[in-house]
Amino acid sequence: MKRSPGRWPRFCTLSAISALTAGVVAAAFASGAPTSAATVAPAPPTNKQPWEPLPPKVTATRPAPSVTKPATPPAAPKAATPGASTAATPLIIDTDIYGSADDAGALAIANAMQDNGQVNILGVMVNYPSKWGAPAVSAINTYYGHGGIPVGSIKPAADDVSSPDYAKYLAQNFPTQIADGNSAPEAVALYRKLLAGATDHSVVIVAIGLETNLANLMNSPADAYSSLPGTQLIAQKVKSLTMMGGEFPASNATDGPEYNWKADASAATQVVNTWPTSVPAEFEGYEVGAAVSTGAGLAGTPATNPVRAAYERMIGAGNSMNSWDPIAMYDAGIGHNGLFADNPDPGSVLVAADGGDKWDTTAVKPQHYLVASASASQIGTALESLMDQLPVQPPPADPIVAHYDQLGGAGSFLGKPAGNEYVPTSGGKAQDYEHGSIYWTQASGAHEVHGDILAKYRQYGGPASVLGYPTTDETGAPDGVGRYNHFTGTGGASIYWTPTTGAHAIYGAIRAKWVALGSERSPLGYPVTDETGTPDGKGRYNHFSRADGGSIYWTATTGAQAIYGAIRAKWASMGWERSVLGYPTTDETGTPDGTGRYNHFTGTGGASIYWTPTTGAQAIYGAIRARWASMGWERSFLGYPTSSEYGIPGGRRNDFQHGWISWNASNGATTVGRW
Repeated sequence: MKRSPGRWPRFCTLSAISALTAGVVAAAFASGAPTSAATVAPAPPTNKQPWEPLPPKVTATRPAPSVTKPATPPAAPKAATPGASTAATPLIIDTDIYGSADDAGALAIANAMQDNGQVNILGVMVNYPSKWGAPAVSAINTYYGHGGIPVGSIKPAADDVSSPDYAKYLAQNFPTQIADGNSAPEAVALYRKLLAGATDHSVVIVAIGLETNLANLMNSPADAYSSLPGTQLIAQKVKSLTMMGGEFPASNATDGPEYNWKADASAATQVVNTWPTSVPAEFEGYEVGAAVSTGAGLAGTPATNPVRAAYERMIGAGNSMNSWDPIAMYDAGIGHNGLFADNPDPGSVLVAADGGDKWDTTAVKPQHYLVASASASQIGTALESLMDQLPVQPPPADPIVAHYDQLGGAGSFLGKPAGNEYVPTSGGKAQDYEHGSIYWTQASGAHEVHGDILAKYRQYGGPASVLGYPTTDETGAPDGVGRYNHFTGTGGASIYWTPTTGAHAIYGAIRAKWVALGSERSPLGYPVTDETGTPDGKGRYNHFSRADGGSIYWTATTGAQAIYGAIRAKWASMGWERSVLGYPTTDETGTPDGTGRYNHFTGTGGASIYWTPTTGAQAIYGAIRARWASMGWERSFLGYPTSSEYGIPGGRRNDFQHGWISWNASNGATTVGRW
């Protein structure tokens, strides 16, 4: 398709990356595993070239009534008529689905033809290296009930978006079977698998983007799928090629080469100039699609239609745009059908090194370029009828609506909807109700939040906060006392509620520690504070409902440590983390003799609080602690400390069950004594 230079600043040629990919490709093929000829996708440069073509023509005002905005309201979209043809054409689609929404329109037509029995879509390949392409394709196929169609992607696929970023929007806001193009099958490997399994001379390939995948397919060697190298595999399995590319009878000298062939000119040159002569090829030039406007009718399709969303995101609701890719798709699946004809003069397409092209009458091949034989209005009507066709299978329900209905709809605890769905953050959506909200992302699914937990969630900032999106509905805790929602926040996040504690947020490393200890059934109980920063600005903590006090404290150096009961009370009495003890470096832990408990701390020279039922909790640190440790801790003859460190004339001292250790301030010496 022809692209806007402002919207399409990134491309490179295969020749520009050949030195980078040759070693990778050779290694991949040497392994014998099914793979592509190039495992590294073209790396897009950062600048717009001065010879980029003019922007695509977008009908943003009232278009011709017969095509886009009829004077009378358009008829409701028709459902498909299954089984309209018993000779479904096996079809492989190769799309860039990146910046121009006509790729989405073409996929709508393909899925409609699939419903009508006119084509059998074997697979869809993505030829632009954005990780959002394959998920967007899957979202469209899923809407039509064809989510099982294999989708391959050129790799590696980067987090590359156009403006407006409709592919990423579809990937994040509509049900899809693929989260990331990098997790989809590699395009050429999938090509070879599908072709190898097809009947000879049966497959139609329609290319509506860069020719990178096709060039890589032609270059691919024998593999586990087929003993034939790429070009021979194409010659044996492919019936014909339909390609949107070029401009006829020759490239416009003012505008320069058409985008699809300029963007990867090396690939276009190879594919077009050396395509197997036994396989007919039909080319739809820029001039054909530029004359036909489609897309306005999508406004009459359901809001759950991702193709409608793609067009509206790009050109606004009820508007139309050029029909480059939809025309190629229509002709590949249905044929000329009185709307198009082949050019009359024999010859072949010749692509130059810069992607420019001309019709060469001196070299005759089984090739043609498409010319219109009907009016633009007639062509647009035919395309629009397929593009707007409703799926045979009901499209997936809006996940928020589906969950709302599952919970009981307006008769549930949520009550009636309050306003419309909205997008709290990119990739998510939400709906408020009288008594709660439902939030959704593709990864987390749809989940409700209500009551005090919702109030706390909103206080934090909802999905945009550290908590993220809910991953559960509000759920009862196993002890039958509390309620909670879990969230997507990094490291895990939750809000827990009980009638006595209220609702409090816990997340990250502190939550992980609490969960490891047993959550609300641990010695700590339920959180009674949100995660909170310490006064010194270094740490974070949650306090818990344990009767005699419980906390988890975290710093970047100590991690999250649990402290509770008498040891926590002693630490608190000394000044918490601002005391000589510092932050805990261990959870409360049992001593080896089975009698006592302790926490160690960050205090200079080492610090601890030890507790037994008879001695209580006592703090010991610095040189005295070091001397006690050197003697064997509580297993020494001294036993456990019976006092915290306290001042004496000229120094400091701890008393123990069977003696004492003193420290001399003048020389730093420690002395051990027995009772």
